[in-house]
Amino acid sequence: MDRDIFLFRPLKGRYIWLAPMVYASALVLFVGPLLSRIDLFSYTVGLLFVFLSFSIAVFFLFVETIVLLRILLFKGLKNTSFHLSSIFFALFVFITVLTQLLPVLDKPMIHNVSTNTQPPPSFVKAIPIRSLLNANTTNYRFNPENVELQKQAYSGLTPYVSKRSGEDLFIEAQRILESLGMEIISSDLDSLRLEAVATSFWFGFKDDVLVQIREYEDASLAEIRSVSRVGVSDLGANASRIYRILEELKKIDA
Repeated sequence: MDRDIFLFRPLKGRYIWLAPMVYASALVLFVGPLLSRIDLFSYTVGLLFVFLSFSIAVFFLFVETIVLLRILLFKGLKNTSFHLSSIFFALFVFITVLTQLLPVLDKPMIHNVSTNTQPPPSFVKAIPIRSLLNANTTNYRFNPENVELQKQAYSGLTPYVSKRSGEDLFIEAQRILESLGMEIISSDLDSLRLEAVATSFWFGFKDDVLVQIREYEDASLAEIRSVSRVGVSDLGANASRIYRILEELKKIDA
């Protein structure tokens, strides 16, 4: 491998394409999800862009590690140095993707999560919308293992119980959903049902969220459900969203 490949000064030789590829990988990391978000192509293509960007960064860092070993083992290679700006971009891509992946590696392959699984509250407004988009089914037991996988991964997901009236809890729940940036698509005070759409920041993935309030003699109960429109696994996004809503509900009664 040429000694001048990774010089900070202008590159020469047959590996001159490596540095520009690293710069391009940083651009692709954001362009792929962005174009997927505006529906220029499917989210699977956007994910492929991210994978390609990450692969280029890993390859470049691997090669630079080899160069470092050569410097340490062969101190006479005085003309060999690092292309620092390329390393910075490669590390940026590597760390960005890795920090997104590491927290979700142990998450189950499910995308339909509910605080009540027997049976989960049912969507109404979202059903025709999802049908037009050919989205995932809202049938909670479409995956026979859904209940067990959810219990194993998210044992703390249970309905929220409050001393407030059903109407008060409904109003607070709607305020919370809106404060978390969700779009309310149905607000039915009579049935104490809220339906909303949550959109992810990076790819623009849309998940349907349902809050069903049930009134009892001395308390009210909030059942929460979140279902992804696309994909097999939600990487923990739906459960994380429900946990956040539960935390906000607890604050109002604190």
